[in-house]
Amino acid sequence: MEKWHCFKDKVEMVKGEISLAYLGMTQDIEGLKCPKCGEAYITAEVVKTVNEGEQQLEAK
Repeated sequence: MEKWHCFKDKVEMVKGEISLAYLGMTQDIEGLKCPKCGEAYITAEVVKTVNEGEQQLEAK
């Protein structure tokens, strides 16, 4: 995986658990976090999975 850096702090992001909330539901997933300010990002692979989950929830 390529290295990601925090735009604000210019430090390398680290893997960590981040919380996502959607339609009143919260779930922890693996993402990238800035060790300095806590800014979080999710990877393209996670975005694909999240989109699929959103579609399933909206279909119910």
